[in-house]
Amino acid sequence: MMMWDWRSQNLKLYRNANDVLVRPEATHMGVAMNGEEWSPHHRFCLAVTQSSFKKGEISENIRRHSRLVYCTAADGARVISFPELSITGYEPTVAAETANDTGNQRFDSLQGLSDRRYVTIVAGCPIRLEEAEPFIGAFSIRPELPIEFCQKQFIHPEEFSWFIPSDDVVVYQSHWHEIGVAFCADIGHPVHAVDTFQKLGNSCAVDAMAFSECDSPAVYDLAKYARIYRFPTTLENYVAESGRLPTGGRNTVREGHKCRDQENAS
Repeated sequence: MMMWDWRSQNLKLYRNANDVLVRPEATHMGVAMNGEEWSPHHRFCLAVTQSSFKKGEISENIRRHSRLVYCTAADGARVISFPELSITGYEPTVAAETANDTGNQRFDSLQGLSDRRYVTIVAGCPIRLEEAEPFIGAFSIRPELPIEFCQKQFIHPEEFSWFIPSDDVVVYQSHWHEIGVAFCADIGHPVHAVDTFQKLGNSCAVDAMAFSECDSPAVYDLAKYARIYRFPTTLENYVAESGRLPTGGRNTVREGHKCRDQENAS
């Protein structure tokens, strides 16, 4: 687990584990609460998770999300982001049967947690609208607001058997900041970065939900975008194999020329 405070530039590293989080003593982060106006003294702290999830076991995976949200919110995080398809695991073979209909109440428990802790939760899941095949998607749950869904714009060739691409370029607001969402293959297409940049304001970040190997080009592309567009970028990856594919862990936070990454947990 990594947390990045964009005001104090204070990085907090956590050992990843599904049952144990090792974290320093909680400190007051000065984050604005509901009803308060923004002030330059308010800090924006985003947590990027590096975890693993069970194939297609949505209820269990939601419990894992809830545990990580609870721990990071207690330490001051205002946005907690998870890897690509985290609700189901990166498991294309079960995507059709586990795809989320944007009108169901599957995420009510996470919405309640968001409301109580005043945090934004960004997690991945297959999404089916009216099309026959699902999208690789994500949702953002914000305090006392409707859930927002988005879909992956570019997909890998091997994903075409299970998913379809979309035209989405998504930016959502959280705690007076604008955050763009990119999925793994989106990162490798510069047009996605350009379109996201054009939609972002001055107070922003790009949050990349990935399923990739350690030496993935996505890591270098995010570093390039952070330098060119001068916005922070984060990368969330799995810590263990999913869909019988290896992953590299190594969550990354980049801000201009600065870089922090997290080794794969054992």
